[in-house]
Amino acid sequence: MAMHTAGASLMAHGPGAELAPLETDYWMVDVLTEKFGQATVDGYRKSLQSRGLLPQTVLRTIDSVAFPAAVLAALAFGAASVRRGRQQEIALVALVVSGFVINAVLCGFVIGGI
Repeated sequence: MAMHTAGASLMAHGPGAELAPLETDYWMVDVLTEKFGQATVDGYRKSLQSRGLLPQTVLRTIDSVAFPAAVLAALAFGAASVRRGRQQEIALVALVVSGFVINAVLCGFVIGGI
């Protein structure tokens, strides 16, 4: 189950899915007031997130173009770096790609293991 969840997480995208009005709004207001003051609370209450007005459709549309473009750019950059023998650039591409995969696998195992 954990392996399936890890694999599925590589293909799933939900940009801004967690940016919804908080069910624990009363708690958040208490924390913000204590740590940052009333001006921060007012800013939070006026935010698109707290009012449920964040443009989720726009975020998903941008992600549906930007994410595949970023993957293709990373592959092209990696291939060009390999062809030119540019070690630092190869390492950067490997680090970014492996970081993405490791994050998906770790999160998949945590969620799939629960």
